[in-house]
Amino acid sequence: MSRHLSFAGTCTLSPDCAGTETGTDSVGAVSHYGLSTLPSGSRFTFLRTDPWVVGSGIAEAGKAG
Repeated sequence: MSRHLSFAGTCTLSPDCAGTETGTDSVGAVSHYGLSTLPSGSRFTFLRTDPWVVGSGIAEAGKAG
């Protein structure tokens, strides 16, 4: 089964390129992430920080997968 969700979020990034994100999807589920980015912003890593949930990844600008 596949479903499409939209989400809105808030991201905070400090001068040392570390940050956090909180997002809420279209069914009301809230998720929290820790972030780290390159100074250029062209690449970032993320780690989901909610209890009992595992999720992490790397994203790069201009690359579609």
